[in-house]
Amino acid sequence: MQSEHWHQGIELNYLIKGKDLRFALEGKTYHFNSGDIWLVNRRKIHSSSGKEENWEYESLIIDDDFY
Repeated sequence: MQSEHWHQGIELNYLIKGKDLRFALEGKTYHFNSGDIWLVNRRKIHSSSGKEENWEYESLIIDDDFY
């Protein structure tokens, strides 16, 4: 899992496989399951956790230079 961190760019996430991935964003926790997509704005502190699970996910960080 990921400890608290942030990125310069926007982060787009897609959970391909797994359930109850807990994603903390600025003090609020969200629960994601396979098929869910979520976005994290630039410079927002976030982390992920959950029970041992074989999660499969894709993450794309879009830097300002991309625009």
